[in-house]
Amino acid sequence: MENIKKKSSADNFVDFVFRKKLEDKGFRADFRHAQSPAQASRAWPYIVPFADIQREIVRSAYVLIGASICLEDAEVNGSCGIGRALRKVWSDQERNLDDLASPAVVRLRKLVASTDALGLCLQLRPLLSLIRSKGIHDLDYARLLKDILYFDRDPDAVKSRWISEFYAKPSEKTEG
Repeated sequence: MENIKKKSSADNFVDFVFRKKLEDKGFRADFRHAQSPAQASRAWPYIVPFADIQREIVRSAYVLIGASICLEDAEVNGSCGIGRALRKVWSDQERNLDDLASPAVVRLRKLVASTDALGLCLQLRPLLSLIRSKGIHDLDYARLLKDILYFDRDPDAVKSRWISEFYAKPSEKTEG
């Protein structure tokens, strides 16, 4: 018998979106359109089983993650944190990450300058688009969703994890 671990609603939502986007083109279109704030309500019926859409932060976070997954080419959730994904965007440029003017560091600093979860969602939208455009398809959307939802409770914990991921040296397993 399989060892069943209770999943969070964020994990269940991400699994649901990855599965559903492959079998329902209308679903995928609704989330793609939902990326525009004027059409965000198209995705709300899909979010209701997983979260309380009456809370703006929750609604925004779920719409952002659902839309990003539906714009994504990957078929399953990845394991890469947002800090590491951001570093991968510029990995082909051997720039010094100690240089505060490097594009990667500027993007990271702008991201961690967010003061609340709603502002964070606004910062993440173009960043997720950039990550997708660079062919990075192993982002851990469930963890990112949890980070957004937890952000207002302890922003420093979330920010410090992202910064640690960004500056962590790639392991030999990852490089090989």
